[in-house]
Order: sequence, then structure tokens, then C-alpha cells
Amino acid sequence: MDASQSNNKCPVCQSKLHRSTLKHVVSDQDQHQDKKVDVEEILSNSKIQRVVKEIQNIYKNDKTDKSLIFSSFKKSLHRIQIALTAANIQTGMLNGGMTLQKRKVALKTFAKDPECRVFLLTMSAGSVGINLTSANHVFLLEPALNPGMEAQAVARAWRMGQKKMVHCYKMYVPKSI
Repeated sequence: MDASQSNNKCPVCQSKLHRSTLKHVVSDQDQHQDKKVDVEEILSNSKIQRVVKEIQNIYKNDKTDKSLIFSSFKKSLHRIQIALTAANIQTGMLNGGMTLQKRKVALKTFAKDPECRVFLLTMSAGSVGINLTSANHVFLLEPALNPGMEAQAVARAWRMGQKKMVHCYKMYVPKSI
């Protein structure tokens, strides 16, 4: 059933929705997809630099360690993925825009492939209901509005079946808020 045949109403003004009045919205990411990525510009971000440096240090100490990186922003995760790829670190990603099949493949790849060392997740899509005990480092790029979501994000790695010590890193810029 489409919007023109149902009793769907706008959540803001409560007027009836009709398919003929709906508009297609193009996101910033869609508009800039063809634009060449400047890795140097991305690495100029101090938080991204620090995450890459921390992950490199983790793997110097133990080549079997894996990391989860959570952010509320898909664009931040894409930027970090570019920076990690430039540092020759293989990554996987899970976000709300992925189909169920793509999510399953991404989760399986991260769990089974020893070369896939970092898994990037949006806080909303990856903080609940997933077992990621193959990782033992969890990075939270920014504070979540709901502290319970942060706890759930860390709990993806710190649960039954985990054989290693789990380390949590909360990234923040002092005096920025």
C-alpha cells in the first residue's frame, strides 16, 4: 500500500500524505560521490589522526587484536575508513543504509577474516543485538546522546565468548563543548 492509498499523516503538521507531493532528497554524500578524496585533508583532523595512530600501535603489540569504531555519523566513519585504508589497514563497515544481506556478509567477514582488523559501525545500527567478540578494542568517536547506547556499543565486544581483555577508548577534544 502506498502513501496515496493509506491514512498516513505528516508527523509534524498531521496533514494527509500523498505520493504525488513527496520529493526525492539528495544527500551531501550522493552529491560528492564522484569527488576525489584528499587523504591529506582527512588526516589533518586530529581525532582521525589519533584513531589511526592508536590502531597502528594496537597491531604493533598484537597482530590478532581487532577493533570496533562507533560513531553517530556515517560521514565520520567513511573518513576514518579512508584514513585506515591509506595506512594499509583493512576495514569493514555496518550502517543503517545496508541491506540485511550486506550486513550479514560484513559481520561474517569481520569475524572470520584475520586481515579485516577494524569494523566501523554507526551507533544506531551497531550498538544493539550483535555479537562482535572477535574484537577487543572499542573506540567511541563522540559521546552518544544516550549513555546507554555507549554501554551497549562496548557490550558488542565485552560479552560471553570473549577471550581477551576488552579496552574502550572514548575520543574527545578537550574544551570543545
